[in-house]
Amino acid sequence: MAAPKKTFSGDDRRKAQRRPLLESFGFFASAPAKGMHRLPVHDVSETGLGLNLDVEGEPQEHFPIREGESLDLHLYLNQSLYLSLKGKVAWIRGNERARTVGVEFADKKEAGYRAVGRLVKFLDVLHESATLEA
Repeated sequence: MAAPKKTFSGDDRRKAQRRPLLESFGFFASAPAKGMHRLPVHDVSETGLGLNLDVEGEPQEHFPIREGESLDLHLYLNQSLYLSLKGKVAWIRGNERARTVGVEFADKKEAGYRAVGRLVKFLDVLHESATLEA
C-alpha cells in the first residue's frame, strides 16, 4: 500500500520539509558574484534553502537581484568545506535594511545537489536521535 501523498500549506511553497539549522554547525553561504561575505543560512530542504542576502550596513544597490534570477552559491559546512550549488531566487522578503531570500536548487544532476540531499537526511536522523544541551 502506498503512503498517503503529503500535502503542503501555502506557507511552504518549497514543497519539501524545511530543516532549521543548528547554530552549532556553523553553516553559512556565500554568493561568489557578491564577494566573500558570510551569509547566514536559516534552513535547508531537498529543494532549496533560505538565507540572508545582505550584510549589515551594505546598500542593496551593490547586489541587486530579482525573483527568478539565477544565483550561484557556496554552502559552507564549516570554515573551509563547501558545496557549490546553482539556484534560482524563488522569493525575496525584507526591507531596505536587509533581505532574506529563498533559493530553489536549479541543477539536480550536480554533485553539490546530491550532497545536500544526503545532508538533509543526516539532519533528519540527527534531529530524531541527538540531544542538544542548553
